[in-house]
Amino acid sequence: MLEDETTEFKAEYSDSIVRSAVAFLNTRGGVIYVGIADDGTVCGVDDPDGLTRKIVQELTDNIRPDVMRFMRAGPEEIDGKAVVKIVIMEGTEKPFYLRKLGICSKGVYVRRGPASVQISDSALMKMIRDEAPLRYESAASIYQDLTFNQTASVFEEYNVAFGEPQKKTLGFFTDSGEYTNLAFVLSDQNDQGTKMAAYDSRFKEEIVLKDETYGSVLKQLNDILNYVRSLNRITTKITGLAHEDTRMYPEMAVREAVVNALVHRDYSIDGPILVSFIGRNLTVTSLGGLPLRIGMDDLLMGISSPRNPKLAGVFQRLGFIEAHGTGIPRIMTCYKDQIFQPRIDCTDNTFRITLPPSDFRTSNPAVREVMAYLARNGPSARDEIENGIGASRSKTTNVLNLLISSGIVETVGEGRSTKYRLV
Repeated sequence: MLEDETTEFKAEYSDSIVRSAVAFLNTRGGVIYVGIADDGTVCGVDDPDGLTRKIVQELTDNIRPDVMRFMRAGPEEIDGKAVVKIVIMEGTEKPFYLRKLGICSKGVYVRRGPASVQISDSALMKMIRDEAPLRYESAASIYQDLTFNQTASVFEEYNVAFGEPQKKTLGFFTDSGEYTNLAFVLSDQNDQGTKMAAYDSRFKEEIVLKDETYGSVLKQLNDILNYVRSLNRITTKITGLAHEDTRMYPEMAVREAVVNALVHRDYSIDGPILVSFIGRNLTVTSLGGLPLRIGMDDLLMGISSPRNPKLAGVFQRLGFIEAHGTGIPRIMTCYKDQIFQPRIDCTDNTFRITLPPSDFRTSNPAVREVMAYLARNGPSARDEIENGIGASRSKTTNVLNLLISSGIVETVGEGRSTKYRLV
């Protein structure tokens, strides 16, 4: 074994491991062995499990952007001795740099033969200017021992071919034949899952029912929809001799929100999708803010810039997506003329859709005004609501009683300290 552009030896742990990891991320990836001397002699390490945890912590604390999805570390036995092997993939968000130094030539390293060296100012500027961003889904996966039983089952169910030619066409392989991150998120081994929970109120005071799912994102889609369906109660509207059954949350809106979270989430960030019943609302939260140069108004107009176009292509081939950019408008259409409207909240790293229940309809302006007041101001006393909407005490009391009986409003406190809040 010899050191080269993609292999480095360390007899023991040192801070230089962080610099080497940055260099591999900025070049072609590589492997660091801790417990092997520079000349290839295996000397081993004490407590390889503890050393592995320490190395992972050091790399995640001291390198930016986040490196978790680009590395794998663990003990390995070579020549009868324990070493720690750290596999680093080429990163997709170059330049990677030392957190304490920032993006400057002193903080950015690259590989030159068997050495990790600081990048020059001109080379750094060229990397920033010219480095075409490699989409995460197209980069080689850190995991290569993958199976696709769950995905194959879904393709078979929808009568869509799923052989080696189709995998190549869909983007399961890099040019060198390695599995991509797209393959990983569609594999049985995908550990980026979804957590689901139902809370008794919008203040998350108690969990009523929780569940979680992992594996292929196609399996997760089915598991999430089944979970939501189990809590999405049916209401019946009777008109004459006819009756109409509807769900509390429009099934089309639920499906679009879940598909949007699975297809457009940033899989380079480690963490689960969250599906939560909070009070009377259903929220779907995924990692990754809006794509570059796309605003909220663009989304509502149906303009789309998919973060994971190949994954979107898989969903489209199976018929789970009709066309790019239709999801959000379809959700809003489900709530046409409703009192409560879906809400979209977005930060730099998260995207959340909140679906309100659609089982309460009224043309009474006083009811609308009371609900709007509580939505704006939070828990409020009856006289505060009266003054806020300019209504009489009797009218306000009647409206509040109606909303309480409908399960939309609840009381907090007793006597003169009683306040009303949306559930």
